Amino acid sequence: MIIASLSHIIMVVGGRCGVCRRNVSQYYGAYSCSVCPNYTVHTRCAINNTIWNFAELEGTHEKIEDIAPFKVVEHNLIRHFSHSEHTLRLLEDIVNIHDVYECIQCEACLRLVEFGPVYSCTECYFSLHEKCANLPMEKRLFFDPAPYTLRYDNTIIYCNLCGMLNDGFRYTSQGIRMQYHYVDVHCASLSEPLVHNRHLHPLYFLETNDNYCDACKRARADYMLACDTCNFSLCLYCATLPEEIRHMSDEHPLTLYCGGKGNGKNWCDVCEVELDPSKWFFACSDCEVALHVQCALGDFSRLMPGKLYTVGERECEVVLNNLYTRPFCSHCRSRCKAPVIFKDNGEDNRYICSLSCLSSYLCIDFC
Repeated sequence: MIIASLSHIIMVVGGRCGVCRRNVSQYYGAYSCSVCPNYTVHTRCAINNTIWNFAELEGTHEKIEDIAPFKVVEHNLIRHFSHSEHTLRLLEDIVNIHDVYECIQCEACLRLVEFGPVYSCTECYFSLHEKCANLPMEKRLFFDPAPYTLRYDNTIIYCNLCGMLNDGFRYTSQGIRMQYHYVDVHCASLSEPLVHNRHLHPLYFLETNDNYCDACKRARADYMLACDTCNFSLCLYCATLPEEIRHMSDEHPLTLYCGGKGNGKNWCDVCEVELDPSKWFFACSDCEVALHVQCALGDFSRLMPGKLYTVGERECEVVLNNLYTRPFCSHCRSRCKAPVIFKDNGEDNRYICSLSCLSSYLCIDFC
């Protein structure tokens, strides 16, 4: 994020603009960061209303408020703002969390706690990845000059950047851009240049009206991550996909693949439809299991199973789709394929398989 403490310079030797990614001419004025001398911005780009907050800071020092998300009680023991009633202890060995550690999700990002060191509550099942526990209380995001504040209140939000429902940590805007008032913690954690393990070159944010994501092949009219070197783009949903997941279809972890696996055809073990090798998918490196991203994660992977929510005027529960017989979706009448689904507790335990079905079923536009 560019802030208004950048100093105006007359000569810039080469380089690219940090906003539009085009070359910066040495014969024109530009803005340069006093801390990062290699970061320059065209004058016209710097005064864009999505970049500049219209505050004149010449002659003033930049104020950086570093508000800690927790208080240290003692060595490896903290009291986090999101769980102030109990203390959290840092555990390097995840097996020591609870007997059911393989099922416990991080309250911030909703991913399993088995991947990485974790803070675990000394009295209940509340857990946070060490990285998530250290998320800053306030930060500036790439599309808005106003700061965002970290929140956690056990309610569902819809993130317009990745198109996902989320009930974990989220960043809330202090500005006026209501389209991005709530930002999923996964999207808020992206920064540029983004070095993604599934692409050779660094990626930069790009606001686009019509661009295809190279991972899911869907058109996006929003912010994406694009490569300066080649014609490669990622939507923010695909950019935040986990590189490794657990799925009930295999005892081994499944890895994110960005190309065909093996020489033959691959079939999804959930929906039994052939995989498109040009799209990203999850597969086991030890056996033949392969899954579409949608079948492996679904639309509700960032919600906590077992929780009850009021959506519209209905009480719905987030449940695991782990029965021997998968239920039928009450809207599309297909069997629910995703591992996490919705259950309408007020309508004879009807099930909803996806976000689009939930939107149509409850007549709610989440976008």
